[in-house]
Amino acid sequence: MLAQTFSDGDFHEADWEAYKIRYLSNQLVETNATGTFSVRQVPTGGSPGSFREITINYVNDDVGVANLQKSAVWSPATQGAIYRLSYSIHRLLAGIEINSRAGSDRSRAGCRC
Repeated sequence: MLAQTFSDGDFHEADWEAYKIRYLSNQLVETNATGTFSVRQVPTGGSPGSFREITINYVNDDVGVANLQKSAVWSPATQGAIYRLSYSIHRLLAGIEINSRAGSDRSRAGCRC
């Protein structure tokens, strides 16, 4: 059984992709929901060091953000089936403002996955 480790402690923007997502019929799908998001690398203040900051602006809908590390790729056809997946993430919610029409979820994620 092969083992593969993907980790990131720097969170350079060029190493990541982000997609607006939501649940639809119990499946996670890309969406054109009206909510917006932004992501950026912050060089200090993480646990430790850099972190990836995600800001989500909700506008009358439920939206999330999928963050994918470009180098974290596994091909079952050539590398075998995935037997077990373990991950570790440190998440801090900050600056949450919610009212009847809009809100903001600002997350700091530092992950060694």
